Amino acid sequence: MLRTGILHPELGAWLARLGHHDRLLISDAGYPMVPGAARIDLGFAPGRPGLLEVVEAVVAVLPLERVWVAAELPEQQPGFFRHLEALLPAGVPVERLADHETFKATAAGVPLMVRTGEFTPFANCLLECGVGF
Repeated sequence: MLRTGILHPELGAWLARLGHHDRLLISDAGYPMVPGAARIDLGFAPGRPGLLEVVEAVVAVLPLERVWVAAELPEQQPGFFRHLEALLPAGVPVERLADHETFKATAAGVPLMVRTGEFTPFANCLLECGVGF
């Protein structure tokens, strides 16, 4: 049993398996399932856990190379987007994709999807793994 870090056994195991350039989708509660992706459903109530909580826990243990969001997130939810950016390690670029449909096309084929209880529209992010050194 762990006392710190990612306590969810399936999520922890998946994060340990991801390698350099692998991608991980962390989504809001309404995001459509990605065909072929393993799905970890963390959402248990509206807003719980929130996407920002999950991102914060994941980036504490997973090296990142870059992040993608749909353009609608910073345009329609600027405060939420600023908070997301603040959680990311310094130097990790955030690419704003043209729109939500482009985001979904970019996220297609991810090996892992983590669905949160987030109810903020367009609150989804695609993380690309970096290396730990």
